[in-house]
Amino acid sequence: NGIDIPEKPPLRNNRDMLHLLCLGRIEKEKGMHHAVKAMVELNDANIKLDIVGTGPYLNELKVLIAKLELEENVLCHGRVDDDELSKLFKAADIYLMPTTRQEGLPLTILEAMANGLPVIASDIGGISQVIKDEGDGLLIRPGDVSELINAIRILKNDEEMRNNFSNAARKKIEDKYSKERMVEETLAVFSSVI
Repeated sequence: NGIDIPEKPPLRNNRDMLHLLCLGRIEKEKGMHHAVKAMVELNDANIKLDIVGTGPYLNELKVLIAKLELEENVLCHGRVDDDELSKLFKAADIYLMPTTRQEGLPLTILEAMANGLPVIASDIGGISQVIKDEGDGLLIRPGDVSELINAIRILKNDEEMRNNFSNAARKKIEDKYSKERMVEETLAVFSSVI
């Protein structure tokens, strides 16, 4: 997988509001409801969660948000265009992927890291091959809401750690996962067998 590298993201320091972002197809196995439940326990008016995407679990997710009275702090955007997605990445401070499903190499994580976001993700499938725990993100047990809450609190309260993870995440994408790098490596494989 190779992705386009966006412009270097702006510094995210000294913000009054902490923005969390979840992105992807909204299915129960993707665990976005765990992020919603975490918002209840965090109980912090200065934390917002943006959920982007559509899918079969979206209506149930909206019902859960309403039931937990989180409409002020959790917003479901549905499908957005590239410009709106770029704005959401720039507004975000932390990317969440609390999936409980085996994942290969999720492009959404690569996109978040390319945008300089520290990632909190489930330690499942190929995710741990991309995220270095406590290096450019934090890995949690799949489905463990208490670990998710703890990881959010750690990054919320440690701006220096967030900045270090942000820089490390961006560098990893530039070094290993850019579209240009993937094309070069693919051509090198072709050349070696010709």
